[in-house]
Amino acid sequence: MVEKDYRQREWQRLKVKNPFSLTRILSSNRAVLAIALVASVALWFFLTMEYFAETEHLITGIEVAIPIDGSLKDQGLEVVSGNSQTVDVVIEGNRATVRNYTKDDIKVTPNVSGVNGPGKYQISLVYTSKSPTADFKCVSISKPEITVEFDRQTTAVFHLTAKANGVQPGGGLVVENAILTNAADEPVTVKGSDLLINEIGSAVAEYTVNETLEHTSDFMANVVLYNRAGEKMDFSNLTITPNKVSITVPITRHKELPVAIEFLNAPAAYADNPLERVTLSQQTVTVSGPPEVVDQLEQIRLSAIDFRNVSPDSAVFDCDALIPAGCRIIGNPAAKVRVTVDLKGHTAKTFKVTNFNSPDLPQNLTITRAVMESNVTVVGSTAQLNRLKASDVYGEIDWSGVTAPGDYIRDVTMRFKTGDGFWAYGKYGVAVTLAAK
Repeated sequence: MVEKDYRQREWQRLKVKNPFSLTRILSSNRAVLAIALVASVALWFFLTMEYFAETEHLITGIEVAIPIDGSLKDQGLEVVSGNSQTVDVVIEGNRATVRNYTKDDIKVTPNVSGVNGPGKYQISLVYTSKSPTADFKCVSISKPEITVEFDRQTTAVFHLTAKANGVQPGGGLVVENAILTNAADEPVTVKGSDLLINEIGSAVAEYTVNETLEHTSDFMANVVLYNRAGEKMDFSNLTITPNKVSITVPITRHKELPVAIEFLNAPAAYADNPLERVTLSQQTVTVSGPPEVVDQLEQIRLSAIDFRNVSPDSAVFDCDALIPAGCRIIGNPAAKVRVTVDLKGHTAKTFKVTNFNSPDLPQNLTITRAVMESNVTVVGSTAQLNRLKASDVYGEIDWSGVTAPGDYIRDVTMRFKTGDGFWAYGKYGVAVTLAAK
């Protein structure tokens, strides 16, 4: 009991010695008012700095497009370079909202009023908010001016070639130069500025294969443009029609083959051993073509030489190499071989022939009128020709296809009663009238 009284007296004494008491302060109206005032000022300062203060915000990547309208369109001008550049704009506004704005809220307008013809111009930029009610203002821009080049538009047509990159042929095969799959794609139309079109050196349908090919293949290639120095151009500001075409990459086999010749209406000495009686500009040719076709070839025949066209004055012939479709002769674009017929010791002599036979004349027909006379040029060895007489030469009339009476001009083949080393130079015929028996 005594101890309890002591603690109470000490507590009362300490309360008297320490006048500060939170309870007394809070129970005082003046103190509460002062605290409220200080708290209100602090809150106002915080809100003002955080929500109502003006601050700057950077917006990046705003595209600047040059519209081709108005005076630019009237002048026929197009942008050659400098279109679709980007700029950054600094805006200022309420700290609480300004960061919500993006590049979609900013309008950057190029001032093209000073553009009066082709050339490079410094175009000033006007930058504002897109909405008149936006609560921010534009402060600065990263590029007050941009460089833009203008030129007039024109159209030109270019020869289109094909190119395939990175092609590896299979074993024993050859990669030929790529070609356009459709010849109709050959002309390509380019539309754009005079300046750019004048720089174009070539138009190429180009494709990168980067693989091994065992057979001819087609690819859809982009049309690209090269300048006159052979450098690939930036043609993003040009319109190319068509801009994609199909190209063909031929895979071929090369094979060297002997040539063979053929004679028509030739004497036996020539017909039996034609290669021994001629000189060729080349004994063999190298053929390029589809592997499955070339593999089947053993020789290349030449177009036949008709001995009715052969004489001492006419003994050289440019014969076609008869190659399969899709093949070609390497190093010989015309695919011709010159053949010189050996007529050493031969000469020509003219005979008046009046003897004509009709072995194949239909039995129900008869000749009622005929001009049975021709001056025939005969070619042979000089020694034999000197012994030949006109009576040794006769003509055989060709009646093939004749079945009815009428007037005809029929081909005649000249024959010889002695020797087989002669032939008639030229073509001969007779006029006849046939009647029914």
